[in-house]
Amino acid sequence: MTRLAAFWRDNRLTILVILVLAIAYLFLRTTPTEIASVEAFIATLSQQQPTVVHFYSNRCSACLLAKPTIDSLEREIGDDVHMAHINTGTREGQQIASLFGVRGIPTLVVFDGEGAIVHSQVGRIVKEPVLETLELLKD
Repeated sequence: MTRLAAFWRDNRLTILVILVLAIAYLFLRTTPTEIASVEAFIATLSQQQPTVVHFYSNRCSACLLAKPTIDSLEREIGDDVHMAHINTGTREGQQIASLFGVRGIPTLVVFDGEGAIVHSQVGRIVKEPVLETLELLKD
């Protein structure tokens, strides 16, 4: 038996786990939202439209696990609510996160149409409270 075949036989489970994790990372990571400046982001919060902001990092495993929930939430809220994804791995993303007191990721923050925070979640993202908050904002 060749050395390569012996290595594969002894380590195939480890190799398969690494491959699955690498593929999951490539497919689940979020493309960063382009932010011109902190001021431009703040201006979008006061456009008389509720805004849901997702703070994340592509290097965060919890953020990758929350990605399907975030995508589902984005499909459900529709066009009447603005959804923004802020990558805290960028300089602008870090500035915005510190401006709003984000200390852990993933974090989901709901702003009303005037820029006030009305709901926040840190860690495990649950979409039902967000949808309920958005329904209250519509009334």
